[in-house]
Amino acid sequence: MIVVLARLRLALLSAVIGAFGWGVSAAVAEATPLGTLSGTVTGIPTGAPRVVGVSAIDLSTGRIVTSVRATRSGAFSVSLPRGGYAIAITVTPVHGNAASATTGLTAVSLRAGQHRRNVRLTSRGSNRRRRRTHSAHAGSLKAAAAMRQESGATQPGVAFNVEPFSGATGELAVLNTGLEDMLITALGQQPPPCPNAQVANAHDRALIEQELNLAKGPLFDPEYVVHRNFIVPEVTVDGTLTNGPADQSVEYRVEIRDASTGTVFETIEGSIATGSILAEGGAMGELVSEIGRAICHRPRAYEVQIDVQGTATTAAYASSGTMLASILATSATKAPQLPSAWEGTGELEWSDLVFTPKVPQCLWSPQPASWPWSAKLAVVEPEMLHVEWESQGSTMAASTVECVDAPPIGGQGGPALIGIGPLSLTLPLTGGTQPLSGGLPAAGGGWSETGTLTVVPAQEPAG
Repeated sequence: MIVVLARLRLALLSAVIGAFGWGVSAAVAEATPLGTLSGTVTGIPTGAPRVVGVSAIDLSTGRIVTSVRATRSGAFSVSLPRGGYAIAITVTPVHGNAASATTGLTAVSLRAGQHRRNVRLTSRGSNRRRRRTHSAHAGSLKAAAAMRQESGATQPGVAFNVEPFSGATGELAVLNTGLEDMLITALGQQPPPCPNAQVANAHDRALIEQELNLAKGPLFDPEYVVHRNFIVPEVTVDGTLTNGPADQSVEYRVEIRDASTGTVFETIEGSIATGSILAEGGAMGELVSEIGRAICHRPRAYEVQIDVQGTATTAAYASSGTMLASILATSATKAPQLPSAWEGTGELEWSDLVFTPKVPQCLWSPQPASWPWSAKLAVVEPEMLHVEWESQGSTMAASTVECVDAPPIGGQGGPALIGIGPLSLTLPLTGGTQPLSGGLPAAGGGWSETGTLTVVPAQEPAG
C-alpha cells in the first residue's frame, strides 16, 4: 500500500516546479513507452460536492506532468513516462472554513511501460492554512520571455505561480485556498496558450526545499535521485475574494503581477455562483482562459501614449509646445480567443504653446487645432509586439499675429511633427518606451521635436 506523506506544513504541492521539463526526462519520454498509474482516492468526505484534483509532479524536473479531476467515486488514471513522481491529492469543498480543504502527497516511481493499478491514495492529508506571500526573486519581465533555472539554464516561455487568495469569510473561507487549488489544477489541464511552466508559490517553495527527501519512501526506486534546480517565477497570480449576497456567489479580483517587483500589470474581475464553481467550463473556464491570456502578456487592450516637446523658430518669432495624447488600442478578438492584434484612433493637439516675438510691437496668439492619429499593434515572433503609428494632417500649431497699426494675420506656423520617428517599432509584449525625434532645418531656424512613445497594457472598457 502506498504510504501517504502528508504534513501540516506541506501545503498544496501540485504546483511544484523544481526545474524545467527539458533535458533527460523529455528525451526518455519520447524514446520509451508510457506507464500508467490508476486507482482510487479514498477518504473523500461524503455529502456536499467537492473537487478532487490529482496532479503528477516529476520529481527530477519538478514539472507538473499532468493534472486531472478524480470522478465522484474517486477513480483516476494518469499516463506517465518512466521516472519518479509526487502524486498530489487536493480536496476542495464549496463551503467550509479555512481548514476544510485538505491535501495528501505520495511518492511513487514508474518503469517504462509499467502499469500500477488499483492504487489507493488517501485524501486525508493535512489541513491547509497557507499565508499569502509574494516571491522575491531578482529580475523583471523580459523582452522575449525566458524561463530561467537556478543553474542559469533558460528556455523560451513564461514561468508563473498561483498564490493563495484572501478575503472570503465564513462558509466561503475555504475558497481562499480552494480557488487557488482549483486554478492550479485547471491551469494544468488548460495551460496558458504560450510556452510556460507553473511553479510553486513562495510559501510552498520554501517548504519544498525542506522536503526533497520525499523519494526515500519504501516504494521509491533509489535510481531516481532528485537534484534541486528550481525554476524562478516571473509572473504571480493572486487576488482577493468577496462573499456575495447570502453566500450564493463569490466575487473575485485576480491580479497578474511581476513576481520580482509586485507590480500589477493586469486585473481580472468578475463573480462566480457558488453553485457552479465546481463545474468545469462555464464561469470557471472563462476565468482560467483570461488568466492564461494575461500570463502570456496578451492584454485585451494597450494604451499608446505620445509625449513630444516641439519647437519652431523663424526670423520673426520662436515657438514651443507640448503634444501629449493617448490612444486605447483594443482587439476585435473576444474571450476566450487569444488576442494578437490591436487598433485605436485618437486626436492630437498642442498644449502649453508659447510664441515669443522677435519683432517689436507684434504679438502672436495660438489658435486651437487638432488632428487624427492612429496606432496598430500586432504580435510578432518571438513573442514581441510590433507597433505602427501615424498622424494625419499637418500637425502644425497655428497662431495669429497682431502688430501695431496692422490688421491681424493668421496662419503663422508653430511646432509640428515634421520627420518624427520611428513610426514603426518593436517592443516586448509587456510594453515599453521608444524615444522619438524629428525636425526640419530652415532659413532662420526650423522645426525640432523630441519625445517618447509609450505602450502599456490596459483594461478594456466595460461593455
